[in-house]
Amino acid sequence: MVFGTVEHDLHHMRRNALIGHFTKRSIGKLAPYISATVQKLCDRFQDASKTGEIINLQNAYSSLAEDTIYEYCFSSSQNTISIPNFNAESHDYTIAFVKQLCMDTVLKVLSPGYGKVLDDQKRLGRKIEDIKSSEYGKSEVSGHTTVFHALLNSDLPPKEKSSLRLRDEAFTLLLGGTTTTAHTLKIITYNLLANPNVCRKLMDELESKMPHSTDVPSLQTLEQSPYLTAVIHEALRYSTGLSHRLWRSYPQKTLQYKGLDIPPGTIISATAMLIHENPSIFTDPHAFKPERWLGEDAQHLRRYFIPFSRGTRRCVGESLAYAEMYFTVAIVFRRFEFELYDVVRERDIDCARDAFVPVSKPESKGVRVKVIGVK
Repeated sequence: MVFGTVEHDLHHMRRNALIGHFTKRSIGKLAPYISATVQKLCDRFQDASKTGEIINLQNAYSSLAEDTIYEYCFSSSQNTISIPNFNAESHDYTIAFVKQLCMDTVLKVLSPGYGKVLDDQKRLGRKIEDIKSSEYGKSEVSGHTTVFHALLNSDLPPKEKSSLRLRDEAFTLLLGGTTTTAHTLKIITYNLLANPNVCRKLMDELESKMPHSTDVPSLQTLEQSPYLTAVIHEALRYSTGLSHRLWRSYPQKTLQYKGLDIPPGTIISATAMLIHENPSIFTDPHAFKPERWLGEDAQHLRRYFIPFSRGTRRCVGESLAYAEMYFTVAIVFRRFEFELYDVVRERDIDCARDAFVPVSKPESKGVRVKVIGVK
């Protein structure tokens, strides 16, 4: 898998085979499928407005993101959005990162939810086998290029197309493409509801772009919406998709930093959280202020804005994540009104544990909302 590949040249080869499917242009072609998936989520919210169902946002947005990345990878949808409680038991993402630490059978006993993760891995393996046994020379099977049809039809060496290697790549894409995007959308929703003035400014912009509540603008139109973009940027800064330190090393020459010599190959690690919450860079860092991305300092702040990392290890799914966030925030908030349900920031929002991704306190029941209105 690209994310866990240490050796530079091997990572470069694997990343190059994958990155073309996640460019802004490629994701633009996927836009109709993303907006259609958001529409399915809206159907669930519509039902909840009638039944009074309490919505756990991490589960709801995880289903949205999972269905989207699965469609792009395999040209088929999991349709987890339609599953009761948004298939909540499969979204325990923290346990997935310890899958190599224990025997699978032990983990199934310790965490029944993890049994679903193991089943998902097996299903992905079967999906890869199905693609390999079919005529995968045709990579466009649903009107858009699919990632794994294209990888199997690429010039990667045969061992890079093994079922096990591609299964692990699929699992990483699905996991990475689900948890971080869902977390950021949850943070956006919370902060819009907790900050009515911010929500009102966003609604003013959305209403100008979407005169009717059911309008679905183009991705380009949404990308050209300054305040919506500022809300997304501020959520990415505020939420920090990965809380863990990501290590890097430069193998070829000595680096200099503030008079210190750093020998070649020295491992250096940092977490974006410490940068995004640094008050000397971002004034009042624990406040949600989209306006900071619209002021005179915005260009300077972008230098320290690293939610997707930087350089050759930058997240390949950046454009897909942005597209999902643009469509989801615009369509959902233009159509529905929500209220928070028993949400305490210190318990349910703030990062209390580093489980590679930021995790709230153990007693948290998640960020939950009620749908109180349909526009």
